[in-house]
Amino acid sequence: VRLKPLVDKGLLSFLGETPNKRDAEGEWSVCCDHAFGTQATQEELYDTAVAPIVDAVSKGYNGAVIAYGQTGSGKTYSMIGAKTGPARGVAPRAIAGVFAGLRKAAWRIEVSVLEVYNEKVRDLLAPGSTVTTVDVHEVRENGGGLLSFRCPEAITWIARTPEEAMAALMEGCRRRETARTDMNHHSSRSHLVCTLNVAQSDREAGATLRSRLHLVDLAGSERLKRSLLDSPRSRTSPQ
Repeated sequence: VRLKPLVDKGLLSFLGETPNKRDAEGEWSVCCDHAFGTQATQEELYDTAVAPIVDAVSKGYNGAVIAYGQTGSGKTYSMIGAKTGPARGVAPRAIAGVFAGLRKAAWRIEVSVLEVYNEKVRDLLAPGSTVTTVDVHEVRENGGGLLSFRCPEAITWIARTPEEAMAALMEGCRRRETARTDMNHHSSRSHLVCTLNVAQSDREAGATLRSRLHLVDLAGSERLKRSLLDSPRSRTSPQ
């Protein structure tokens, strides 16, 4: 859990390792793995919560980092932030971490950027100015492995450097659907999913290590009666 600055004093308190419970006045105490205070930096957030996932991806595991919270709570700032400097968000740092952690001499990284909007999946890297939707399929990994849900028709960009991977992500962010709401005048009204497909080959062993990292920036989690968002964009938020 990350707390956004300017939260009213006295609204939140840290209770240590307290199980979820409700007190006599009806107030809930919620236990989480880690709570970042309002003074937490982007670097602290990444090093504590995300770096272990990125390291596991470099070793061949699949990983996902998902930002969840209501509109205006700082999800996009935490995930994207600035492209350079101390304000870099999770995504730029994770992308750089994946490249830095490559362990094989031969490797290949492909990037896809999808948007879930109005119950449809849109390909944000598809050429042209028109909206391109793709279907979700249940695909068996490597022709005979476990089943997973994929969008095989989605366009992927080959990234040879962290800068090329970031260029793909920023192109997707540019084309992402946004709408004005009462809670945030520049609110993301869709779910953004940036995926890095990593393949590391060991030619001597004749084996290839494959993994994926999903970076997800969800739409605002508040209920519609609080954001007063009009249909059809409201389909991306809980009722």
